[in-house]
Amino acid sequence: MTRPTRTYELAPLVLEELHATGIRADDITFVCALGAHGALTMNALRRKLDSRIIETYRVFNHNPYEHCVELGTTSYGTPVRINRKVMAADVKIGIACVTAHAQTGF
Repeated sequence: MTRPTRTYELAPLVLEELHATGIRADDITFVCALGAHGALTMNALRRKLDSRIIETYRVFNHNPYEHCVELGTTSYGTPVRINRKVMAADVKIGIACVTAHAQTGF
């Protein structure tokens, strides 16, 4: 909710393309990558994704402290951990934006 991406407009277009290739709703999961922000409530999810998506697809908030796969470390020694369900997915699609941050800039 902290980013201006109008996911509720973009996600249906992506879903239309996925379904056109034969991918079923049961095979699609939305993972909300929240960074250091709190989990989205059901009301926030409805505003971000739309009720039709919430009612049709699996949708969950990523928890950076659980259910992650360790991939190693960066050249600076920072551990890299990826959500286990995202890692296991055959196709990963991100719907987001890059914008200036009030405290840290770009």
